Amino acid sequence: MHAPTYKDNTTIFVMIGMTAFRRLILFCVCGCLLAAASRPAMGVEVTDRAVGDAIERMKAYLYYKQDAQTGSWEFRSRSGGVESDALQVGGESSLVTLALLYSGESAQNPKLARAIQYLRSIEMKGTYAVAIRAHVWAALPPEYMPMLEVDASWLLQSANKHKLGLFDYQPIASDRVDHSVTQYGMLGLWEASKRGLKIPRKYWERWVQHFVSAQREDGGWTYGPNADAITTGSMTAAGLTALFVGQQELYATNRRPDPNVAKAINKGVAWLDGRFTGNNNPGANEWTYYYLYGIERVALSSGFRYLNGKDWYESGARHILANVAENGSIDDDFTKTSFGLMFLSRGRVPVWVNKLQMSGLKWNNRPSDLYFLTHYLSNQIEKEINWQVIGVDAPSEEWLVAPVAYLASHEAFHPDEQQKEAIKRYLDLGGMLVANPDGGSAEFADSIRALAGELYPQYELKKLDPKHVLFNCWNRLTNPEKLALESLSNGARELIVLPGDDWSEVFQSDKDHGSSAVWALATNVFAYATDRGALDNRLLQTDVTGAGVGMAGEVSVGRARYDGNWLPEPAAWDTQADYCMSHSGVSVTTSAANGGRVLDLDQIGRCDYKVVHLTGTHAIFLTDQQKSAIQQYVKRGGTILIETVGGLGEFSRSLEKQLSNLFNAFAVPLTGADAIISGRGLDGGQDISRALYRRYTVVKYQFDPRPRLAALLTEDGRPMVILSHEDLSLGMLGARHWNISGYQPGTARKLMNNLVVWAKQQKLDR
Repeated sequence: MHAPTYKDNTTIFVMIGMTAFRRLILFCVCGCLLAAASRPAMGVEVTDRAVGDAIERMKAYLYYKQDAQTGSWEFRSRSGGVESDALQVGGESSLVTLALLYSGESAQNPKLARAIQYLRSIEMKGTYAVAIRAHVWAALPPEYMPMLEVDASWLLQSANKHKLGLFDYQPIASDRVDHSVTQYGMLGLWEASKRGLKIPRKYWERWVQHFVSAQREDGGWTYGPNADAITTGSMTAAGLTALFVGQQELYATNRRPDPNVAKAINKGVAWLDGRFTGNNNPGANEWTYYYLYGIERVALSSGFRYLNGKDWYESGARHILANVAENGSIDDDFTKTSFGLMFLSRGRVPVWVNKLQMSGLKWNNRPSDLYFLTHYLSNQIEKEINWQVIGVDAPSEEWLVAPVAYLASHEAFHPDEQQKEAIKRYLDLGGMLVANPDGGSAEFADSIRALAGELYPQYELKKLDPKHVLFNCWNRLTNPEKLALESLSNGARELIVLPGDDWSEVFQSDKDHGSSAVWALATNVFAYATDRGALDNRLLQTDVTGAGVGMAGEVSVGRARYDGNWLPEPAAWDTQADYCMSHSGVSVTTSAANGGRVLDLDQIGRCDYKVVHLTGTHAIFLTDQQKSAIQQYVKRGGTILIETVGGLGEFSRSLEKQLSNLFNAFAVPLTGADAIISGRGLDGGQDISRALYRRYTVVKYQFDPRPRLAALLTEDGRPMVILSHEDLSLGMLGARHWNISGYQPGTARKLMNNLVVWAKQQKLDR
C-alpha cells in the first residue's frame, strides 16, 4: 500500500505529548501510564454493539471515580510532587469532562453539570489545563463563550511571553522548545478560532514555520530539538496536528495547498503509515491510549481510512476493547479510560462522504473543503458526522461506508477500466457521485460527462429542472436555474451530480459558512442522499449479517428485460443475497445485466427461475408475446414480482391493470395470514406484519404500519403475480435516499427474504 498523502487541514482536538506526560501528574501516576500489558486482541470482534457496550461501561467507571463533593477528578495534581505538575490543577477534570461530552453525555446530567461548575470555579495556571478546559467550553452551548474567551486570552498571553513564540508548561519567558505543550496550546486557541475569536495571524505563521523546520529527516517529530531524541508516533501526531491546524488558519483561501507545508505533512503521514499498529506507540512503546487518540485526530483531519494497510479505527478499537475491564476501566486509570472513550466515541460516528483520491490527478486542491462542509452539516442536523478519503483503486464495497463520493479537480478525469468498474459498482450499490470542477474547469466537467455516457449509455447527464427535489428537499432555493446543476438519473434516483460552480472553493474559503446558495444546495444534496441525515454509525452502514445459519437450499431469481428502463438497480439482489444467506441460509442466484444470463420478458415462459423480478420506473405496455410468456410461466408454478423502483412512477400500476385483464382477476392485499408477510411456516422467515417505511413515505402518505404488497392469485390461492407499488430495491441495497416511497432497509430485506424462502417451497414444473 502506498503511503497516504496530505488531504485536509481539519479537526484536531486533544493530543498530548509523550514526554510531557512523564512530567505531568495531571495525566499519569508514576508508572501508571505505561502501556497496558498486551493481551491478545486478535479474537476481539469489533462491532457497533461491542463498541457501544464498552462506551457505556467506560462512562459508568468515570462517574464512579468522580469526587462526590466537588464534582472533580483532581487526585494526582493535588498530591504534590514535580513543580510543573502542580500547575495543572483542573486539567484532569477537564480531560474527563471532555471525554464524557464527546461520548454524548448531556451537560444537563447532574454529575456532569457539577464537573462543569467546578471548572468554572477554579483558577488554572498551566498550559495543559487551560487548553483542555478551552475544549470543554467549545463543546458547550454559546453561553459558555465568555469562558472560552478568557482561556484563549490566557493562552495568547502565555505564548507571547516566550522568546520563540511557542508554549511551555506555564506563562514565563523561556527559550525552551516543547512540542507537546506547543501543539496543545495551539489546539486550545484553534477551538477559539473556530468559534469566531480572532487569533493574530503571526502566531499561526510562527507555529507552522517551527514545525516544518523541526521535522526530522525520517519524516517524524520528537519531543524537542535534541539531536539524540527519538522520533515517536505520539510526537509525529503532534507535529501533524500543528501543520493541519496552521494550514487551515493560514491558507483557506489558497487555490492550491502550500507546497512546503504539504510536503512536510506528506512525509509525516508516510512515517505513520509505515509504522502504525493499533496497540502501541511507535518509537516509545508506551502512552498507547493518548497516542491512539492522537492518531484518531490526525485521521479525522486528513480523512484517510488506512494506515499501514489497516483500518485505523478498527485496529485501535480492537486494542481498546481487549483491554477494557468489566467495570469499564483501562488499568483502573481514568486518564487512559478517558482517551480510550474519546477514541471509541468520535471514531464511531457516521461517515457521509468519501473524497476520492487518484494517483496522477490533482484531486485535493482544497484540502479543507469537506471538513468545513461536514462541520456545517453536523450543525444543521445536530448530529456529528465524519468524512474520509479513499482511493479510486480501493474495492468499491469499501466505499459504501459513505453514501456519497466526492471527486474534485481542475484536470480531466481519465480512470482506467478497473477504476471505471469500481465507480460504477459503487453507484450501482446505492452510492452517488458529486464531481466538482475546481476553478470551473471545463476540461474536468467534459471528462465527467464522457464518463457518465460510458458508464450509463441508457441515461443522460443533463441540466436539472428547477422543480427537481434537489432544489427543495431541505432548503427551498430561489432561482435554481442559475445554479446550472447537471445530474444523471436512473429514473428513481440521481447517480452523478455535476455542479456548474466551484463548490470546493466556496466550502474552503467562505468564512461565513452557509451564506450562499452553494451551501444551501450542498445541504440539499446531503439530505437527498441520506434520507435527511438518517445515517448509521460507521460500523453498521454496510452490515447485512445475521446470527449465521447453515446452508438451507438455493433459489434462482431472474431479472426480465423489456424495451424500457428494465434494470434501474442492477445490484439490489447482490446485497439481498448476502442477507438471505446470513438470515435463512438460502443461496440466491440471479440473472443480471452483467454476468448472468439475461432473460427477455417474452422468453420467460420456459425459464427455470423460481422468481422473476420485473422492475421499472415508468408505465409500459406489454406485447402479446410478453403476455403469453407470463401466462405460461405462472401456469408452471413460477412467481413474478413486479416493483416500481423508487415508488413514485407508474410502472407497477400500469402492469397491474394489464395483468388483471389478462387473468380476469383483481389484485388482493397480502395480509398477516400470508406466509410472505407473517413468516409462518418458513424456515428462516420473519414476521413483518408491521412494516417500517422511509421518512419520505411517512411524511407524504402516512401509511398504516403494514406491508402494502398485493397479489394476483391462482385458483388454489397461490400468489402468482406479486405487486409492490412501493420501492423494495433501494431498501434491499440499504440506500437511504430522500424522494423515494418505499420501505426502510430492514423491512425491505425481511420481505424479500420471506419471498425467497417461500419460493424455495414452491414447485416449478419443467
